[in-house]
Amino acid sequence: MIAGEFYKWTDKKGTVHFTDNYLSIPHEYRHQIKIQKMEETSEKKMEGIAAELLIKKSVNEERKAISDGEKAFNEKCTKCHSLSGKNQDDSATQLVGLLYSDKFKESTLPVSEDSVKRIIKEGGGEDMPSFPEMTDKELNELMRYLIPYLKKK
Repeated sequence: MIAGEFYKWTDKKGTVHFTDNYLSIPHEYRHQIKIQKMEETSEKKMEGIAAELLIKKSVNEERKAISDGEKAFNEKCTKCHSLSGKNQDDSATQLVGLLYSDKFKESTLPVSEDSVKRIIKEGGGEDMPSFPEMTDKELNELMRYLIPYLKKK
C-alpha cells in the first residue's frame, strides 16, 4: 500500500489545486488548505493486474488468430499462391507486396484489404475460386496472417 498526504486549496478564480509540497502553496491560501490522505489500495492494485491480464489475453487472441489464419492459408491458398515471393502457378496473383499494387492482375478492381477479402469470398477472374463458406472471422484471421506479406516491399 502506498500512502501519502497532499494538500488541496482553491484560488480566487475557483481553480482547485493539489500538491504534496506545503511550501509551494501561496501564503494567501495556506489558511484554507485541506490535508487529504492518498492511498493505493488493494483495489487499485487489482485494477492494474486486471488491465495486465486483459493485455495478455489480447496478445494471446491475436497470436491464435494469426495461427488460425496461417492454417487457412495452408489449406486453401497454397495450391496457387506462395509467400516466398514466387508463385507456384504463373497465372496466380503475386501476394507478396500486393497492397502496393494499383489494381489486381487482369482486373479494374483496386487493391485494398477489403477487396482482397471480397475476392477470397467471391472469387476473381477465371483462375481465382470463391470461398463463400469462409466466415468473416476466418477472413479476418487469414488477413491478420497475410498482412505482413501483402505489405512487404
